[in-house]
Amino acid sequence: GATVTVAGEGIEVATSTFTSGTIGSYRVGELPMPGIYTVTVEFDGYRRETLQVSLTREAPVATANTELTASLGRVSGIVIDSATEAGIGAVVIVVSDGLNTWETTTASAPAAAIGRFSVADLPPGAYTVTASYPGYTDTTVLQVVTAGVESSVTAELVAS
Repeated sequence: GATVTVAGEGIEVATSTFTSGTIGSYRVGELPMPGIYTVTVEFDGYRRETLQVSLTREAPVATANTELTASLGRVSGIVIDSATEAGIGAVVIVVSDGLNTWETTTASAPAAAIGRFSVADLPPGAYTVTASYPGYTDTTVLQVVTAGVESSVTAELVAS
């Protein structure tokens, strides 16, 4: 589950959200009152969310609900032969932001997936997606990745 950290009044307590039952819920008890606490929720691939709660003797229970938003995106697509429009398997795909590169290969089976690829966990930004396969001219497509969104690419390779 997500990590929940409650800090304030000279203490810091960390717990995790439930992964069964009431999924995403959490409970932190035995906090000094009165008190103002900062609740931080973190989960890999999502933006950290921070909330503030106040506990008093008259209101000893507080609810801090939040919704995490994805901080990373994905590029998925297909590489096709420009003449036949058929998917091409085993194509090397290189995704780059100019500083970092991610590499994968297009699917070679089953038939419905041939030529398909996906690269996940990309920070938002502009990327080049380059497809290379022997006997074809490399092709590069510019793609913008947005957090929480799957960007779709169709790359056409021309036989050389």
